[in-house]
Amino acid sequence: MPEYFLMDVGLTFAPKSGKWSLGAYVNNILDRRYDVTRQTGLNGIFGIPGTPRMVGGRLRVDF
Repeated sequence: MPEYFLMDVGLTFAPKSGKWSLGAYVNNILDRRYDVTRQTGLNGIFGIPGTPRMVGGRLRVDF
């Protein structure tokens, strides 16, 4: 299995009051194809693929 690395990035904005925050993130920003695990059996090679690029956001509110 060739070597690889994964890169994630995130950014969070929060006002000075600190009562809320808003964030965005990208996991696996380079969209690397990789296997979390790989096994060789009689019928071939089987692997569990890793998570592809994923983009999301977060909103947090404190009461």
